[in-house]
Amino acid sequence: MSLTPAQHSALEQLSAITASTTTAARDRDERLLRENGWDVQATVEQIFASGGSLTADAQDGSSSSARTPPAAFRRDDEDQRPATSARRPSGSNVRPRRPSQPGYGGAGIPGGGGGGMSVLDLVMSPFRLALGVVSGIWYFIIRNAMPVTFLRYLPPFLRPPTTSRSTSSSNRRLQDPTTTSLTYIRDLERLTGCSATSGTLPEIYIGPYREFLNTLRKDGKVGMVLVTCAEHEDDVKFKRETLADGEMVRFLKEKEILLWAGDVRSREGYQVAGTLLATTYPSIYFMSLLPGHAGAAPKISIIATLSGSPATSTSSASIIQSLTTSVLPRTNAFLARMKRERSTLEEARHLREEQDRAFASAAQRDQAKILAQRQKETAERQEREAIAAREAAERDQKAKAEREKVDALEKRAVWRRYARKHLLSPSDGPLRIALRTPLNASRNVRQFTPGRSTEGLFIYAETLLIPDSDTPESDPDRPPAGYEPPTDFVIVTSYPRKEVPRVSQGGEEAWEMVKKAGGALFAEKAEGSTWGTVSGDGADSSDEEVVDDSD
Repeated sequence: MSLTPAQHSALEQLSAITASTTTAARDRDERLLRENGWDVQATVEQIFASGGSLTADAQDGSSSSARTPPAAFRRDDEDQRPATSARRPSGSNVRPRRPSQPGYGGAGIPGGGGGGMSVLDLVMSPFRLALGVVSGIWYFIIRNAMPVTFLRYLPPFLRPPTTSRSTSSSNRRLQDPTTTSLTYIRDLERLTGCSATSGTLPEIYIGPYREFLNTLRKDGKVGMVLVTCAEHEDDVKFKRETLADGEMVRFLKEKEILLWAGDVRSREGYQVAGTLLATTYPSIYFMSLLPGHAGAAPKISIIATLSGSPATSTSSASIIQSLTTSVLPRTNAFLARMKRERSTLEEARHLREEQDRAFASAAQRDQAKILAQRQKETAERQEREAIAAREAAERDQKAKAEREKVDALEKRAVWRRYARKHLLSPSDGPLRIALRTPLNASRNVRQFTPGRSTEGLFIYAETLLIPDSDTPESDPDRPPAGYEPPTDFVIVTSYPRKEVPRVSQGGEEAWEMVKKAGGALFAEKAEGSTWGTVSGDGADSSDEEVVDDSD
């Protein structure tokens, strides 16, 4: 018949605990598991309680292998272990289950066959059925309607049956190892009235047993594994007299002994007890890293074990003596050397990390300097390019202004010649005007006819700036296209000094003002203007020259 995954897992677990290697031993394990409802804990207790004499077909494979420690641990004190290793756990309340035998007869019929039903069974079966129904109804009522505190006042035969071992075992296996450790410590503090924080109890490692071994391997410390059973008759005495002993607490703390403790009733404690083959409670195992054979890597090894009554083998004095005489002398030298090597490696690693950090920091600083230098060079280059672009723009603007200025001067010179030929009023008026310009000191005289416009005076002042080399015969007939000369000069009277307005309508008062001033006028350029600027000909003369354009 094929096994379910849960049944196969239970069989593998039992085979690992009993170290069953032969086919007969595995058949024995499977048969016992079936008889015990696939309860691994009950089967292990039955095997240990039987003293290794279950069946003749399994003795060759189980009696010797069950006594052999697992290969993961190397015991160094086999001479200290008792001769009988497969014993029933002390203080255990579990009785070995009797395996079913084909020759065992029915109740009340001596020598009856196991396969048939007796006459008494036939007679009692209706009563048993009725009793089962009544008891079921009664148990249902008291479990759901009766307070729990009232159950202790009932006779034992009226109380509901306690939870089966298989159910409690399943519940225990679901406990978390860390929670189990904390529960163990709380129960220990409640029992002894002491605590690790006050220094009256040794500090117990909180966590799974596997992590405890990893901590021993990593920190290089001596470990002390304690497996107890709360149902054992010596459990309370051991915890109160040994674990709470002040001298032992100080010794464990001084020697930095790491302690892990567990109860065999818990899942973790049960597995550890099976791994270490603990058969007597309390059991103490001292383990530490020891060098491997032939240059192999160090391994966690069991150095010494103590088990039995706290009055003798597991007393605080026995523990301290075992540590002082057996455990620590074998481990101190190797652990100290291993710590020195690890310290040297750690210092070298720390030095490399410091060097790497220094190199990285220097590289980062150099990179920052290079980046800053590049940014500075880029900024300087951009600034030079901006300056060059600005200077080029200024040069272009200045050249454009110069070109516009030259172009304006050329257009103005052409317009002046055009105005001399077509816009200048005839010189036959009744009013004689003498006009001086900033070009020279000459008095330019011309006859004007007063009217509503004063444009003729300003046009005449413009024509006075025409160079002598430009003769009237060469004056153009058309003005520059789209050009209008700006009014960047003023004409004022000599005395009193008054400005003559340039108007095309209503200039009668201006002409009257000119007449009262005797016709003496001056043309002055406005501030910042270039009016009156010529090519350089016609320097100022100290002798006054009168130019009369009346004819």
